[in-house]
Amino acid sequence: MLAGNAAAPPSSPVAGYKLWLDATDSATITASGGAVSQWNDKSGNAYHFTQATGANQPTTNSRTINSKNVIDFDGTNDFMSVASSTSLFKYLHNSTGGTTFIVGIVDDSGVNKGLFSTSEFASAQIGVAHITNGNEKTETAIVNGNSGNATAVSFDTNILTPASAFYLVNKFDGGNATAGNRIRESLNNGAFAGANTLTNTASSSNSTNNLTLGAAGGGSGTFWNGVIGEFIIYEGILSNGDIDLVETYLAAKWGI
Repeated sequence: MLAGNAAAPPSSPVAGYKLWLDATDSATITASGGAVSQWNDKSGNAYHFTQATGANQPTTNSRTINSKNVIDFDGTNDFMSVASSTSLFKYLHNSTGGTTFIVGIVDDSGVNKGLFSTSEFASAQIGVAHITNGNEKTETAIVNGNSGNATAVSFDTNILTPASAFYLVNKFDGGNATAGNRIRESLNNGAFAGANTLTNTASSSNSTNNLTLGAAGGGSGTFWNGVIGEFIIYEGILSNGDIDLVETYLAAKWGI
């Protein structure tokens, strides 16, 4: 029973999400022998993540967070992508912006790992990338494909503790007039922070790669070593109140 007049935490994310992956919903996961070939989007937009190559498939029903199923990526070659999606999520890197939420655990330290991306940290690339560096410090970028390479880069924003569950919130706001606010990140309901000083114009072109989970660069490398339990994307920057509601939902559900 809830104490006093405290409201129950939300049982689902704030409405308006463009993509919602939820590993606790077994009906959304297609697997054979534990190897996941498809993870379905619950938003109604049918932005399903797929992986047809058996060697590159993550696994299900092998690990949990708060006794709830998660998808396990091996850090070597596992990844999943939304087919033909280079135009679908370009708001993440253009002036519209987007807000993302992801739940997971990182397993090791000392190597780069790609959590999700539509590009790489590289010249001529367009999109966003979210990785960890060798010290488990998170790095994000909005890449615009010109010689300056980026609209925004935020290094060493938060440090993930191996084997500890987390949820990360990112505001990708490439059109923000204040350069330092173009990428902001919060870890486990902490303060939003970032370190961007770049001022290049956000690109309106399609992303270089399809939206990819578990790797940067469309699966060309920098693979995630750990698990992912939930992934939610909104177009535009959510209000602080709505961010708080989604965080409350995730924290209660995943015991973080």
